[in-house]
Amino acid sequence: MSETTRSEQLVQVSLPVQGMTCAACVAKVEKTLKTMTGVQEVHVNLLSGKVVVTYESDQIGVPQMVKMIQDIGYEVSEEEVLLTVRGLSCAACVAKVEKVIKGMPGVTSVVVNLPAESAKVNNTKA
Repeated sequence: MSETTRSEQLVQVSLPVQGMTCAACVAKVEKTLKTMTGVQEVHVNLLSGKVVVTYESDQIGVPQMVKMIQDIGYEVSEEEVLLTVRGLSCAACVAKVEKVIKGMPGVTSVVVNLPAESAKVNNTKA
């Protein structure tokens, strides 16, 4: 893969992680995330509780990173947003909207409801 193509697929996300109290916690989070395929860089700030991850979006997504952080005993703050989405007429429209929103940094899940003309989006509170 060329460097140009590779850099176009790199995404950076800031994850608000709760429960880190010391340097050992920081090291544990960094080490865990760095072992994941597609993760390029991890920077943890203990004071702010932020974990900034640079990753290849075609290799890994935010939901997998959130799960790994939770699996080692920490929580990632999330919020739910309800959006109005007008003009959808079929399942293909729904799939396209879901795909675009899922590709955005920080999004952990999205459900589009065609009859209600809405999208429920869960994302990290960065």
